[in-house]
Amino acid sequence: MRNRDLAAPVSSEPIQSFDCAKFRLMKKIFGSLLIISLLFWQNLSCSNHNDGSSKDLSTVFVVSPAIDPVPLGIPVYQVRASDHYDFGFQLGTLARATLQASLNEEAVVKHLQKANALDPAQIDSLIDAAKAFQNGDYAEEIRGLADGAQVSERTVWEINLWDEIDSLSTVIDNSSACTSILERKADSSRIVHSEDGGVCMDSKDLIVAARIDDEPGFVGFMYGFMLPGYAFGLNSSQVGLSVNSLNVREVDINGVGIVFLLRSVLSQTSVLDAIYTISTEKRAAGSSLNLAGLSGYGTTSLFQIEFNPDGFIATPVDIGQSMVHTNSYRWLSSDTENMPIESSWRRFIEATSLLEQGNLPIEALCQPGLCRVPNPDDPCQTMAHAYVDIGLNHGELQVKNPSCDQPDFCMRARPGASWTSQSLAEINESRIVALP
Repeated sequence: MRNRDLAAPVSSEPIQSFDCAKFRLMKKIFGSLLIISLLFWQNLSCSNHNDGSSKDLSTVFVVSPAIDPVPLGIPVYQVRASDHYDFGFQLGTLARATLQASLNEEAVVKHLQKANALDPAQIDSLIDAAKAFQNGDYAEEIRGLADGAQVSERTVWEINLWDEIDSLSTVIDNSSACTSILERKADSSRIVHSEDGGVCMDSKDLIVAARIDDEPGFVGFMYGFMLPGYAFGLNSSQVGLSVNSLNVREVDINGVGIVFLLRSVLSQTSVLDAIYTISTEKRAAGSSLNLAGLSGYGTTSLFQIEFNPDGFIATPVDIGQSMVHTNSYRWLSSDTENMPIESSWRRFIEATSLLEQGNLPIEALCQPGLCRVPNPDDPCQTMAHAYVDIGLNHGELQVKNPSCDQPDFCMRARPGASWTSQSLAEINESRIVALP
């Protein structure tokens, strides 16, 4: 855990950028050295596991249900699009009711109020940086979402700049968030992600299975209007991710927002490409990213990455090793007995204890202290667990909902032939919108 390495004092002042030829050259050199060093590490640690086999990976998904599936409770949409605007527009049109309902969520209302209180020039600068990122592809998705859902494009931008606006605001919420556990074996890398931070999964969230032109197909989770990738996802090149928050308060308003960096991961064909993109790009704020994929050396790879505008730490997970990551904790006491159950520091201690005992079943996320206990007085009792499992033969994303005592998976997505609306509809016919 390296949260303290990236901690910074609260500040609303943007970090100065030095956009000169020498700085750009140094960025390129740094990026090249990073890729070379990561390739060297992968080759060194995996040389004894190379089976010499080649992998035939498709660029589309087959999505099939588990046996006797439990209703997912989260709408799942399929989109096959010709370009990024088309993707956003189709999704905005299909999911219009869900997306519009998300604007009435208390957290969203409060967030938009924060955005209104900021200097519009700060938000404009963040928007300009996102529009210049990756040829403007994800800015086009924002525009398409707004047009399809028939809402203000500015509103969609402000929701997708959630972390940056939160950090720039003087009103800082002290909220809990999610938990991820990473586990690496010789033949697979697994990320287990739990949306256990008191998140309501009923009215504002969705899952999208998509393919845009000739890019890798992907399945990704979305918080309302936030682009896919900002929680968990997997693409057909077997690049999988989950994300946890960091308590990083500095913001570079000339940098690319977290949501857009994470969305770019689902467009990459390898983990190293994803790392290169995030490490060499000017970043607006900070986050913790867990990445899994094929290493290219006959085994899988797994990285825990923490970044902010000034720092980037990529920690490889060795074969036989496990790691745990919660959101950046703000509860600094060591008195776990009196900590609230949703405290990420408490979850970190409990999960670390399991790791030290060498007893970390995948179901560990449903142990007390690692999973929010449903409150009968709380109408928002649902959450999702995602299992991103990258093996040598295929990658699979499994999602279940709503509670810790429900062991059945509700959705499985893996690279394969082509997806069908029938296989998705078998999961939860009433909540699925099929391809036209």
